[in-house]
Amino acid sequence: MLPKLIILHGLNNNSTTWDEFENVMKNRGFPTVRITLPGHGSVRAEGRNFEEVLKSFHKSLRPHVQEPYLAVAYSLGALFFTNWLMGRTENLPLRVVFLAPALYLRNENVIRKMISSLHPKLPIPSIAPKEIMLHRTLFVWEYLNLLGGIERFRNSKDPVEVPNLVILDPKDELIDAQRLKSEWKKKAPEAEVVFFERPQQKWGLSNHHILFHSKYFTANEWENFIQKIETFLKA
Repeated sequence: MLPKLIILHGLNNNSTTWDEFENVMKNRGFPTVRITLPGHGSVRAEGRNFEEVLKSFHKSLRPHVQEPYLAVAYSLGALFFTNWLMGRTENLPLRVVFLAPALYLRNENVIRKMISSLHPKLPIPSIAPKEIMLHRTLFVWEYLNLLGGIERFRNSKDPVEVPNLVILDPKDELIDAQRLKSEWKKKAPEAEVVFFERPQQKWGLSNHHILFHSKYFTANEWENFIQKIETFLKA
């Protein structure tokens, strides 16, 4: 039997949107468990900053990492899991796949300047497609936590010493894919970084960033994408 596969979603993801991916992985033989990120369950404000929400993430994760496991982490989930992994020597996954990890943002300096000038409780309309969004708006403090996680990742000198595969769309509207590809191996020496192109995908607010649902792939692309993940996790 294959090890358990932990699945970590992204920012403002509706949980049901991941049903398809989880079912596909189950059909490939993986026992799965999905973990809800801080702020995406019954309690929205689980901490005043990223350090506090990371502690909440650890509490949710801890029961599931006491035995051998694998992981797939997307976007914000990848940011949480990366920060949790850095410098850790126990309860590590056997292998992990990072999908469009939110570690380097496009136009990050502009975003930081803009977000820091706004009141933390100001709501901002979500740019996620309706079918995948959890909330219609996100508060400024939620973006501040995201930026805090990125800053924590950048400032840490601890490596990620786990075999890992990073899959990115080079046209990702939110992630600076080129910078991530060039910088990631400095943090994670056991990494493979792959650009997964989807030529028929139209550029949008987040179309290329959505890297977990078949609606955003052709049938052949989706099968190739799943096979790439499966092959790596079963290696």
